[in-house]
Amino acid sequence: MSATGRREFFLSLLAPLHAKKQPLIRPPYAHNPSLFEKHCPTCDAPCADVCPEGIITINKTQGAHLNFSFNGCHFCPLCAEACPNDVLRPSENATIGARFLIDIQSCLGWNQTMCYACKDSCVHDAIEFFGLFRPEIIPDLCVGCGACLSKCPTQSISIHASQGERHA
Repeated sequence: MSATGRREFFLSLLAPLHAKKQPLIRPPYAHNPSLFEKHCPTCDAPCADVCPEGIITINKTQGAHLNFSFNGCHFCPLCAEACPNDVLRPSENATIGARFLIDIQSCLGWNQTMCYACKDSCVHDAIEFFGLFRPEIIPDLCVGCGACLSKCPTQSISIHASQGERHA
């Protein structure tokens, strides 16, 4: 088993112990808050059924939201294509209303331990290390996919709703 495979295996065992409450973040392609609030809570949620990453969860009062506990979003348009009410629109740019921050108190890299779990998981190269240590998320490069969130062994990355998103 590769080092990445072992790390993911052990992280999956520890995930329930380190679970943090996440804000409710809408799926990509949700650009009209009033349409989302009107139609999404009453929908049968085909978007959650077709999500290949399994990150779309349903909140009965607020509709579809993303859960980055085990995976990140790859911005495939399947959720938008499955949406029967045009709440998610595949023709619009995919964005996720979230920003991610690293807690330097608990981050291994900020505490003189080599760990590149967040950087290895970021396909957008939005995490840079200054020297061998001190990872930072570059806001202009981060697309909010959440891939880094579940890969951090110390759960040092937190998710925050961007302006306009609602918290749980």
